[in-house]
This record gives sequence, C-alpha cells and structure tokens, in this order.
Amino acid sequence: MVRPRLSLGFVCVACLWLVAAVDAQSTVSGLCRIEVVKGRPGTYVYLQGWNIFMCRDGDGMTGQGDSTGAGYYSLSNSAGRYSMLLDMPLYFGRPKVVEDVVLPASGGITRNLELPSDYLCAFAQADVDWGSSPWTGYGSVWFQTFQATGTSITGVNFKLAGTNAREMDISILQSNGVADPTGWPQVGSSGHVWNLDLFVNKELPFRFRSGEVPTVPGQTYALKLSGLPGCYGSGPTFSIYRRLEDGQGYAAGTAYDASGTPQDFDLYAMIFCDSDNTLVSYCGRS
Repeated sequence: MVRPRLSLGFVCVACLWLVAAVDAQSTVSGLCRIEVVKGRPGTYVYLQGWNIFMCRDGDGMTGQGDSTGAGYYSLSNSAGRYSMLLDMPLYFGRPKVVEDVVLPASGGITRNLELPSDYLCAFAQADVDWGSSPWTGYGSVWFQTFQATGTSITGVNFKLAGTNAREMDISILQSNGVADPTGWPQVGSSGHVWNLDLFVNKELPFRFRSGEVPTVPGQTYALKLSGLPGCYGSGPTFSIYRRLEDGQGYAAGTAYDASGTPQDFDLYAMIFCDSDNTLVSYCGRS
C-alpha cells in the first residue's frame, strides 16, 4: 500500500527507472483538468501534453502516457492496485499523486485527474465571458483575495496583458480581519521572477515546495503581485488579465488595486495547494 503523504522524489524515481512489460487486460482513462473558475465545476481548462505515469503498488512502473490535446488520457495494464503521477516539468506544472487506483480483471474504470487548487480564474479565449478588453489598468501592485483549502501554497500562475516592470515579487498575505489587504502580514517565503516582458500574453508560473507558504484551510489570504523596475530602469507598473464579476465569477474573494480599493473583477491567476496529500519536496521554480 502507498502511504497517504507521498514523497514526489520517490515516485518520480520509481516511475522513470522501473519499467515492466505486462499484458493489457483493463484500462483507466479520464480527463486531466482544472476548473475555469474555482468553486464552479462544469467548465474546465484541460491539461494538454502532461505526463502520466502508472505504478503498480510494490513493483514499480507498468504504464506511461501523455494527455492529449483535449486533456484525455488512457492507460492499459493488468488487474491490480496502482498509484498514478500527473506531472509536466517542462511547464513547471504542479504534480499530483493519485492513490488506490484499482483496475479490474477486464473492462475499465474512469478517473478524472484535477490539480488541487485554492483559487482558479483562467480562460482559453479572451472573448468568452471576459469582455472585449479583459485586462486591468496599469499599477505597481495588484491583490487577489481567496480562501485556502490546503495547508500550503505549491504554485502560482498569472498572465500579464502588458508591463513596464521587468521583475516581480510574488507573495501570499494572511487576513488580519481588515477588508483592505494592503496591511495584511506576509506568510512564508516570497517568489521572484525576471524578464516579465518576455511573458506578456503568456502564463507565467512560479512554484513553491510544500510548507514554504503555510496556510490554514478555511482562512482568507491574498495573492500579492508587486512590479519592480529591474535593471532596465523602467517603471514598476503592469497590467494583468481579469474577469468581470457577472455572478459566475470567484465567490470567495475579489481583486484589489494598490490603494486597497476592491474591484468588480477577479485576476487571471491559478493558486495551487497541497490539499490532495501530495508532498512536493522538490520542484523547479520558474
């Protein structure tokens, strides 16, 4: 049996080095995805081209595949109990270990793989649900409040529409009971990214290890993105994509500008957590 808190390093070594040939007798298939808006299931962003490894409990890897353009995967193996690993280091993806996948002697089962998250507000088409100008004005700081579901933050993705800033600090603040997040204290470590101008209109990820940014499930926090001039001497301001609140947006928080004024939209961002018992002990940063 696989114990609940798995070390990602152990699973990766087993999956990359132990290969066993077996006769296919049954399949596990499903979709790799995240919600477009956290807390509103039914509309998803599908994870394309992610690696999926399947390890029989006790004797190493017996299957490997990738998700398709529609996020679909299918793996065939003999009957038994397995663990699965969903990961994509090339995209600095937040990995996920799935336990207790039991294949029958014949036929197949369905298991959809969703990355654990505290906050999601993402989209594939800018003109669907986001309006004709889906971005904020320029500012040096933007906040997005959210409610934690895990015990630490393991990753943050965001998408800039334009930038004068060349560098950015990424931090998580914890609510002190005041609505305005500008005075909330920081929790744990912060992240730093460079060359922002190279990532305009592209998702920019940053990863944390489990425990670096501790959180309490049910408590309110804020993502803080702080633009910095960098070595080029330009201003620290930037614009980020956003989704107007139309009654179908993120219900447990909202965006704030640098002065602490609440907005009628949510920021384009993805905040991943460790609520699925996957221990991220090592990861690429950005």
